[in-house]
Amino acid sequence: MTKKKGLVGCAAVSAVFVILGIVGIWYFLLREEPTLMVTMNAPNEVEMNGVVDLVITATNPHPEPVVLDSVDINNDFLKGFQVVNVQPTPSDSMSVFVLKSWSFGSELQPNESIDIKFTLKAIKVGRFEGEIDVCNPNQDFITLFADIIVNETKSGSAEPSPNP
Repeated sequence: MTKKKGLVGCAAVSAVFVILGIVGIWYFLLREEPTLMVTMNAPNEVEMNGVVDLVITATNPHPEPVVLDSVDINNDFLKGFQVVNVQPTPSDSMSVFVLKSWSFGSELQPNESIDIKFTLKAIKVGRFEGEIDVCNPNQDFITLFADIIVNETKSGSAEPSPNP
């Protein structure tokens, strides 16, 4: 009986450690870090070859610092535009499947805001829309939706006329 009690005790202790391990892994994988409060300002329309600014304002509403890790823009939106400039200058950028990502790694103190300005040149006539994700380092994100119509130039053609 003593051996049996010892085995049962070891099994119970092992089960507790396994459960604690599973809970710990679950907590680590599913925890969310604070996200930033974000807004976007962009025109509804632009003419072909026109340049517009799409400005994302990220604000930290939390009592502790929060890092703006990256801004990801869906390629469906970017099909109509060439990204001419990004301010502040990102530390890195990359294309990943259906989006382009710009990394910033900017730590925002409580109540601090930052404007991220994407200067875009319209390169194709049509309606271009897509998601923009503003991410923290844990890749928790807030999604915005961009929707801009690129019109033909006022002369009626998609290309500017050689003689204005």
